[in-house]
Amino acid sequence: MRPNLPRLDLGLTQEVLLAYGMQAFVCLALALLLFSFARRDPLPQLRWWTWSWIALLVYLGTAAFSISVISKWHWPAGDWRRLLISSTSLAAGLMQPCFVAMGAFESVRERPISSSTRRTLLAVVVITAIAFTFATLSLPATNTLRLSARYVLAGAVFVAAAVSLMRSGVRDGSRGPIVLAWSALAYGLGQFHGLFWLVRREVTGTIEVFPFYLGFGDVLLQMFLGLGMLMWHLEAQRERAQRALVDLERSQEALRHTQRMESVGRLAGGVAHDFNNLMTIMVAATEDLEAHHPARTPGNEAIQHLKDAVHRAKSLTSQLLAFSRKQVTQPERVDLAELVALQERMLTRLLGTEVVLERETTSARLPVMADPSQFTQVLMNLVVNARDAMREGGVMSIATGEVAIGPTDGERLQVPPGRYAAVAVRDNGTGMTEEVRARVFEPFFTTKPVGEGTGLGLATAYGIVRNAGGAIEVDSVLGRGTTVTVLWPLTDAGPAPTSATSATIPASLRQGTVLLVEDDEPIRNLLQRILSKQGLTVIVAQDGAEALMRFRGTPSVDLVVTDVLMPGMDGGQLITSLRETRPDLRVLAVSGYAGDLESRRFPDDIAWLQKPFSSAEFTAAVLKVLDAPAAPLR
Repeated sequence: MRPNLPRLDLGLTQEVLLAYGMQAFVCLALALLLFSFARRDPLPQLRWWTWSWIALLVYLGTAAFSISVISKWHWPAGDWRRLLISSTSLAAGLMQPCFVAMGAFESVRERPISSSTRRTLLAVVVITAIAFTFATLSLPATNTLRLSARYVLAGAVFVAAAVSLMRSGVRDGSRGPIVLAWSALAYGLGQFHGLFWLVRREVTGTIEVFPFYLGFGDVLLQMFLGLGMLMWHLEAQRERAQRALVDLERSQEALRHTQRMESVGRLAGGVAHDFNNLMTIMVAATEDLEAHHPARTPGNEAIQHLKDAVHRAKSLTSQLLAFSRKQVTQPERVDLAELVALQERMLTRLLGTEVVLERETTSARLPVMADPSQFTQVLMNLVVNARDAMREGGVMSIATGEVAIGPTDGERLQVPPGRYAAVAVRDNGTGMTEEVRARVFEPFFTTKPVGEGTGLGLATAYGIVRNAGGAIEVDSVLGRGTTVTVLWPLTDAGPAPTSATSATIPASLRQGTVLLVEDDEPIRNLLQRILSKQGLTVIVAQDGAEALMRFRGTPSVDLVVTDVLMPGMDGGQLITSLRETRPDLRVLAVSGYAGDLESRRFPDDIAWLQKPFSSAEFTAAVLKVLDAPAAPLR
């Protein structure tokens, strides 16, 4: 048995000084090393880990100083200097494991902890240290109790952090997190071992110095902790570099794709102007043929097939222009439910006899701001895709209604919460797999055989709806069909939109004079014939220069109808020149391809009409401009 000698409190033995000195050296070296990394790569976890070693360095220094106060200077327990040193020592000792855990936590999440959480944690640590310091003032073995508190809390935090890292399966088996996790576990258990030694020392009351192996074991574990931090950071850097290379490759691919799309846009623009001029003539010719061959007469069926083909050709050109962002748009307040109803006849012919169309509409109006031609294009694209999914026939339904989008659904659909008009196109066709559904809006992606699909239909529809502030949602089950729902934001309350514009100029406006400027002779003759039938006086010009000359000779011009792209002086330059003389002049611009409209800087009050158009659409556009107030004087 050991002799029952009087117990002495902690003292600065040679072993303790040596262990503290080596730990301080390790802390300083790791803090400087991590700080150098943090300067080059300012990540939150590097700063936390740097501060963890600084905190441990402060703890070691203040702990050694506190022990010396007791053994040499004999400051009383309530002396403010002793209380300040003890509080600082305990706070630094508690902060060190917290900083290690917070750095590991931020590295796993790859995002920083909120500032409020950081401030709260630091405040809790400081208040705990001060409170425990004052709570142990009147107790025996004060330094032993404070050291025990540090052992308990530090050990618990390190063990909890190690278990959390191991359970999260960090970085798919990367070595750095594994080394840090096992080192933290061993270090935490070492703190509990230190606590056991302190308790045993207090119970036996024997003279024992701090175990030699325990102090130097802390040095080794701290070195492994630092090694784990450095390995984790270097592996994370390598992983980020690899991700950066992947992102760079994706960006390059996106750039190549954008360049291809820009080429498609230029090609579409080059073709669209002449092609849409031809289409305008074809639309007019089809209308004349249909007027002379009404329904149930010989030749009417062939005319309907020709009319459908013209509409499909118009839709294809519109898709290319819309996708390349070179299409003229004229948003106006319209009733979405009524637009769907007006397209029912054309959609029925488009579907043929094998697909039955059912329409489920609401009696309430659905006022939205939309370009009618663009919405019609969206609807046709959805219907054509649904028809192609029912090769053997089936039932297709188009439902309209109003829905309210809350914050949760708004975040999922990436639209603001509010009221939306919903148009749902349902089919009972083949449906699609999750892989196809995930790519359904990608440009040029199609599951149709070669020659049967461009892969632009749904991509164009998606672009139009998103540009209008809406969303498209696809719900599909393989073998059971697909539902595509278009959500279009409703406008604020106001006057109800009109159903359709009359295609006849009223007598009160038939006395006007129209200056018609068009470089394509067949189009010029067609538009002149339509305007003359409405009783308007028409002055024609084949280019901008001739238009200026005729305008100066006819001061009573009420409306200018001009093409946009013309040789020599284009439509934009012509409008600018005319407005210098008549700032209040009404203008209707028609175009098959408007090019870069922003660079042309047309006035905001200029009305637009996209080619190809029917006689009724052209007459309605002319009526709308003539019936509108004159352009404001500048």
